[in-house]
Amino acid sequence: MQSLCKATFTTLFCLCFCLQAKCQTGQANSLSLIPDSTQSSQDNTSLTYNQRTNQAAILSNDSNALRAAGNLQEARAKLEQASLLDPNQNSAIVHSNLGLTLLQIGQIDLARTEFFKALSFNSDMPAALYSIASSYFQQRNVEQAKYYLQDFLNKYPNAETSDAARRMLVSLQNVTRLNDDPNASDYYASAVTNRITIWPPEKQPLTVFIESGKHVDGYQPSFKDDLMTAFDKWMDACNHQLSWQLTSKKKKADIVCHWASDKHNFQEPDGAELGQTLVRSLSDPKRGNRYFIKKVDMILCTKNLDGITVLNDEQVDYLCLHEIGHALGIKSHSSNSNDVMFFMMKNPVSANLSDRDKATILRLYSY
Repeated sequence: MQSLCKATFTTLFCLCFCLQAKCQTGQANSLSLIPDSTQSSQDNTSLTYNQRTNQAAILSNDSNALRAAGNLQEARAKLEQASLLDPNQNSAIVHSNLGLTLLQIGQIDLARTEFFKALSFNSDMPAALYSIASSYFQQRNVEQAKYYLQDFLNKYPNAETSDAARRMLVSLQNVTRLNDDPNASDYYASAVTNRITIWPPEKQPLTVFIESGKHVDGYQPSFKDDLMTAFDKWMDACNHQLSWQLTSKKKKADIVCHWASDKHNFQEPDGAELGQTLVRSLSDPKRGNRYFIKKVDMILCTKNLDGITVLNDEQVDYLCLHEIGHALGIKSHSSNSNDVMFFMMKNPVSANLSDRDKATILRLYSY
């Protein structure tokens, strides 16, 4: 556009995702048996301490094999049976392993209860305390997550997951500075911040180039469908004041989408984000001092921050929705955990735009 000034503004947007302790994505703790010469009994109440310890170890180790094979409900049953043998030498590990299994099933509240029980038997369990903090993080309980992350870092500043805890804590501190009312009908104030940044009305349809991910570790062919579905959801949300179409010409595309298995190309690779959206815009004083988007580059991760766990389709759909929101001009984040534009995913994921998401994009594009 001829009337645009020469100054170019580049804005970086990201979405956080919770990193679980490595023991949660790998094998749970295995237990050893201890010698006991007393005759065994089927009645838990008459078992000796060592017998309870050994039976708990057997059940817990059996659960590990079941959990590794994906038989989570059977693993849970074994661990719940083992928990009935409390107290014994293995009680803390049993409850911690049960918490890990419940997390995989998606029952976060029950999992957190088990981590607290583990700490009641052994107060020096960094992974259990970290898991409590990260469970609150997953549920977007900002204050509780901040409290337990800080507690974890105070007690275990050099733990294996301490860097991840610091990143999560920073992201939580950032959300407290958001300037929108979580109970309002939209979060327009956060979307705009100090200036309106949108695609110009004449720039329709937006052309989108999606790079092939076939050589990216963790990429699934369905991820491209997830991304296209996410674009459609935003177009529907704004009553099609915006439109988009695929293009095979990368250099001429308005939005270029990349897939990555890690964050080495991120501007902030040490952060707790799984997506990055770089928005380039130009100001136009003749049109209300708005900034009009010229180009967007988006990077979407195929794996969680552990570098092992491949994201599922619903998580990728959510990630795409969030980053496309930034690509359309929503500059900051919502303070309402029900919105896609909240600063992190919740678990379980619901990859749908909220009423506030829809109201915000409609208001933003009321030219």
